[in-house]
Amino acid sequence: MSQPFQVGVLLAALATLVWLLRRSPPLLGNKDASAPSGDPAELSEARDERYLRWFVHVRWVVLLLGLMLLLTTVGLGYLTPDVFPPLFSIITVLAVANLVYAGPARRWCSADCLLALQLHLDMVGLTVSLHLSGGIEIPLYLLPVVNVVLGGIVLSRRQAFWLALNGGLLCALMVWAEWARLIPHYTLRLVPHGPSGEVHVAYDTWFVGARTLLQ
Repeated sequence: MSQPFQVGVLLAALATLVWLLRRSPPLLGNKDASAPSGDPAELSEARDERYLRWFVHVRWVVLLLGLMLLLTTVGLGYLTPDVFPPLFSIITVLAVANLVYAGPARRWCSADCLLALQLHLDMVGLTVSLHLSGGIEIPLYLLPVVNVVLGGIVLSRRQAFWLALNGGLLCALMVWAEWARLIPHYTLRLVPHGPSGEVHVAYDTWFVGARTLLQ
């Protein structure tokens, strides 16, 4: 991808991001005036529908931020070019999924089920993205916790528990697979790696164990 084209895509993503942020709906706002009243089941369905609309909107914001970060870090040489295709593929898959969530095709699944499915798929995409961007070495390694917090707000107690458990196991699997050299470790050059650039704390047992426990 040529540099002028990268800059053009970056500026277009920034403009779209500003537009989306100006139109962001509240997550926990007041009940819609058109929402049904009286029936708890209908009220719950209306609430979940509002949450779905909010997640679809915010996911566009997150995907644009991810695209901008990807273009910037690869363009400045902080990430190697070989991670661009898989990271861009993750952004593309999540964008297509977001179109499905927003369209009439999502009616095959109830609103609360779709909320849980979205958060689990987002967790998978986020974990793989973190792996390709430096793994446990980078400051953003605790980002999946945000997904769990959102799940605690919009999901039932049982669904939120499974999201936290599955997310924790998925992140731990990624970290320890890197430590055991079962999968490659990718380096973010913004993070110090010693004078020679070959010191990877992702292979240090105490570091990996402590950060896994913290997460």
